[in-house]
Amino acid sequence: MTGGTSLKSTNTYTVTPTAFLPYSLTTGTTILANIDDIYSPVINLPFPFCFFGNKYTSCVIGSNGQICFDITQANQYCPWQITTPAPANNAAMTNTIMGAYYDILPSIGNATIKWNVYGTAPCRVFVVSWANCPEFQCNNLIGNQQIVLYESTYAIDIFVQDKPICTGWNNGWAIEGIEDATSTVAITVPGRNATQWTPAVGGDGYRFTPDGTPQWNFTCFDNNNNVVSTQTLIGDTVTSSLVVCPTANTEYHIKAVATSNCDSLVLWDTVHVDIGQGPNVDTVLGKDPTGCGYTDGSFTIYGLPPNTSYTITYTLNNNPQPPVNVVTNGSGQATITGIPAGIVTNIYVTSLQGCPSGPFGPITFTDPVVLLDSAHVTEPTQCGLNDGYITIYPIGRQPGDAVTVNYYKDNVAQNPFSTTVNGQGVIILSNLTSGVYDSISITYNNCTSPAIGQYILNDPQFLSNFDYKIHLGCNGDTVIFTNESGNGTSYTWDFGDMTSSTATDPVHVYSTQGIYTVVLHTFNGSCEKTTTHEITLIHPVVSSFTAIRDSICEHQTVQFDGSSSTNAYSYVWDFGDGKMDSTNKVSVKHTYDSAGIFTAALTVYDFIPCPSVNTHPIVVAAFRIGAVYPDTSVCIYKPMKIVDTLDVPDYIGALSFEWSPSANIDSTNIQQPNFYAADTQYHTYVVTMTSGAPFNCTTKDTITIYAAPHVHLTNVTGEHTITYGQSIHLNADGAYYFSWVPSLYLDNPNIKDPISTPTEPVIYTVVAMNQYGSCRDTAYVKINLTYDDEFVPTAFTPNGDGKNDVFRVINMRAEQKLLEFRVYDRWGQKVFETDDVTKGWDGTYNGQAMDAGVFQYVIRIALPDGTQRVHKGDVTLLR
Repeated sequence: MTGGTSLKSTNTYTVTPTAFLPYSLTTGTTILANIDDIYSPVINLPFPFCFFGNKYTSCVIGSNGQICFDITQANQYCPWQITTPAPANNAAMTNTIMGAYYDILPSIGNATIKWNVYGTAPCRVFVVSWANCPEFQCNNLIGNQQIVLYESTYAIDIFVQDKPICTGWNNGWAIEGIEDATSTVAITVPGRNATQWTPAVGGDGYRFTPDGTPQWNFTCFDNNNNVVSTQTLIGDTVTSSLVVCPTANTEYHIKAVATSNCDSLVLWDTVHVDIGQGPNVDTVLGKDPTGCGYTDGSFTIYGLPPNTSYTITYTLNNNPQPPVNVVTNGSGQATITGIPAGIVTNIYVTSLQGCPSGPFGPITFTDPVVLLDSAHVTEPTQCGLNDGYITIYPIGRQPGDAVTVNYYKDNVAQNPFSTTVNGQGVIILSNLTSGVYDSISITYNNCTSPAIGQYILNDPQFLSNFDYKIHLGCNGDTVIFTNESGNGTSYTWDFGDMTSSTATDPVHVYSTQGIYTVVLHTFNGSCEKTTTHEITLIHPVVSSFTAIRDSICEHQTVQFDGSSSTNAYSYVWDFGDGKMDSTNKVSVKHTYDSAGIFTAALTVYDFIPCPSVNTHPIVVAAFRIGAVYPDTSVCIYKPMKIVDTLDVPDYIGALSFEWSPSANIDSTNIQQPNFYAADTQYHTYVVTMTSGAPFNCTTKDTITIYAAPHVHLTNVTGEHTITYGQSIHLNADGAYYFSWVPSLYLDNPNIKDPISTPTEPVIYTVVAMNQYGSCRDTAYVKINLTYDDEFVPTAFTPNGDGKNDVFRVINMRAEQKLLEFRVYDRWGQKVFETDDVTKGWDGTYNGQAMDAGVFQYVIRIALPDGTQRVHKGDVTLLR
């Protein structure tokens, strides 16, 4: 008799990874709100729970991640410090589930500790969750974890979603595991016993499953409920052998009790023992061999007692077979294997006591029958492609049966094709090209079906053809091709201009006009057909024109004629001088008003319109003569050459001149004659300039000359001497314009009577002119200076012009001596000092030019009579 149970003792556990599937971390009854390092009050469990051999009905929950079954710890301190791995005699570890145990700080933030119950008996679970809990001393590190207790199986799941490591506190240690009440046995997740660790990304789970071996007690009772035999065994599955000695047919009752260290299960069974009779057989059934020639047929005897030994004898095809000793299975069945096709008879079943039952039979064993119903062809999608196939419909075959397909193609035997019957119950003979397939059969387990066939696979039909449209262009003609082929799989176009394309409907531009032969190659797989069309693309347009006289002078006209152009529908003339004619004239005239070499161009357009351009150079020569002074004057009795300039290129050839009238000039046929007049009046002349062939140019210019009277200065101021610091009124008469040079110290140098205030001797030159500027006269005026005493200027201009560049004492006599000469800036900083009368201040300090401004000076001079004279004041430096 055999007994088996899933009941396990909780004295040992196995630890295995499990899927991370926690219950909600934030639902349930809240405990230990805002409290750190403490156990909860006693919490009654929803079901008894066996833990290390003790069954508990209540527990306490620790704020540091524990469920503890020692309820004396209720409301007591929950130690946070981990000093050694488990097991350890520590109130935070003993008789505790640690999932995970480390120093949690649930008293801040939005941390919660909750418990909840899910499911219905006997499959309920008790769930405790620690959510959003910071770690002590590392409040920014947040943990989330859960412990699940299972009813009936006493299994424990621990789910850790986040478990941070605070390396600076408690060594960063944590424990995930369980410890018994004696503090001597602990089972932990590998690598997570007082070590630094973190869960897998996204969280992980571990299951602690009880793995203790249960005990079995077997008791046998007779019909009168008397105990006739007992037996005790250890194991998940055990087989009990109880010996009885009946003297008559007897019914025995067997009681089996499986016991763990927390629970027990009771099972009953009944056994009939008959004296002197053969085994009781219900029926004998046969199973045919799975293949032809196979010996895997069998027959099974039903109705025997389970797990009982018997001897089986039988004959096969009238041949006695060796006896076979068997033991019935748990269902009281005995199976004889190794049977080929044939007839089995005379089956006897004999007990160990020698009591036979039988004979049974006959049983006929037959080889499988393999048949094909029909087949259907699917032709290749392209020529030469091996994606055709034949669908074969077998009779009696099941999905997954392995078969071999035998067949001929084009009367040639092909290699057998091994495959399986698919989920639709058919066989696919695949990877076929076009051809004739016949004599198709299948072999299944060494059995071959009758052949069927023939089946023809054809390549697909296809057509090659195309049409086109022409769009004539100027830089090339565009042809739009339309592919009218049928059932082609790829295409190659030969455009006849050494180019090609594989597009289905290409658009091609022919850059050169001509006649082109276009070929379309249409392919279906490996098959090809072609179509050819000849396309004519000829439409030239040519610009051509003549210019009558292409060498001219300014302001002359050129006649243009474009009638020699070819296929011209419209005409646009560009004369090269910025002017055009777009009036669509074949012949035009144009006058060039400026000199230069101009490129005249005729652009003609055809009907598309495409342009053609032709050019011709037009040489336009400058032909200009001009007097340097077209309106001038000259003093009477004074000869003057009439100076003119020419703007004529060298290539224009020889020039001739003609002056008119001839009065008062020395020649009428030279370029620049001389003029002389004795009367005061206006004289006007016209000069005509002419060139020879091929330009034949003529141009004129006019000049007017006024003969003016002479100019003579009168009343000019003579030489004067004035005292330093005084002014003098100058004067000159007898002219229209006056200019005094130099302009120094003058209030206006361009009037007849300016005022001069010199600081040094000066000589003026006065230049007088008539109103035409042609006659002039010149005079000179000298101004001398005298000084009464030494003089100190009030300003100076150190600009390097040689006038008033140095600030010094002026007009010191030889018998005087300079004792001191100092200059200060406006902040009192001394910038110059000397006692040398020949030196003065040049407006610099330490070699750097001072800015314009007002400076103070102190000058002390010794006089011949022994007295001193001191000068103090301001001097202005001008830039």
